[in-house]
Amino acid sequence: MPKQKLSICSPAATLILHSAVLHFTFLLSFLFLQQIILMIQRIQSLWFLLAALFSAITFRFPFYNGDWLKDLVQAPVDLNAQTTIWLTIVTVLTGALAFAAIFLYGNRSFQLKLAYGGLLLSIGLLVIYFLELKNFSSGSIALWCIFHFAVAAFYILAIKGILNDQKLIKGLDRLR
Repeated sequence: MPKQKLSICSPAATLILHSAVLHFTFLLSFLFLQQIILMIQRIQSLWFLLAALFSAITFRFPFYNGDWLKDLVQAPVDLNAQTTIWLTIVTVLTGALAFAAIFLYGNRSFQLKLAYGGLLLSIGLLVIYFLELKNFSSGSIALWCIFHFAVAAFYILAIKGILNDQKLIKGLDRLR
């Protein structure tokens, strides 16, 4: 004997309820979509998104390929964001700052501070990568290291976009 669905509403009431939920969901998604479009209209949001994505990509692709020299034992290792704890922490912070800065488009001064902090972190991350190269006996820099340098470049482009916005706002305030 098949199970019967227990319903406390009539079929018409269920249809009305589903229709109301559908309309409410559509309204919320439309409002959220408008918020995203407003956010994307500023070019620095795109640069921050790319910085966050490229920062995440560095967990997969190596900066350097070579033979790691540890305790007089050589082992082939790809140097990426997961190789040491410091590389992991700084990479996560760099990507998280970029991602958080996307949603701070209404507070340009704080967004600019986060962008400068992210730029300093990404430059510090590159320094850590080059310091880690002394632990290798042989190897070569991977083509994928472009992703690591691109994160810093995207932060620079985002800073330029924020500064342009601030200059535009100051110009508009003078006209008033």
